[in-house]
Amino acid sequence: MNKKALICVVDDDALLRNSLSNLLRAAGHEVACFESAESFLDSEESDRCDCVVSDIHMPGLSGIDLVERVAEMSDAPKVILITGHPEESWRERAMYSGTAGFLRKPIEAQSLLDIVQRSVDA
Repeated sequence: MNKKALICVVDDDALLRNSLSNLLRAAGHEVACFESAESFLDSEESDRCDCVVSDIHMPGLSGIDLVERVAEMSDAPKVILITGHPEESWRERAMYSGTAGFLRKPIEAQSLLDIVQRSVDA
């Protein structure tokens, strides 16, 4: 990886945002955190983000909604969705929406890092 990839973490849970941020920074990525899909979409980082890691279940726009909005962007980043509510219908909808990955909480650190790296390298 020549340049540091910008990974945007979108989750309404501050503890999880912090944990994911620390993990991704330790792996050599630049990280920006957002408490909602709306705050991410309204940010300058949304235009230069290489990969998004987002919770599915959030107030306001869901992670699936975010995937659909991001897909409309020019040079759209890959989106990885995470959830603590692993209903199969959500997984199917997420994969149909074009997510780069779908992980269940608690998240296995290496699995997340592998999917992020594949997304950044794609």
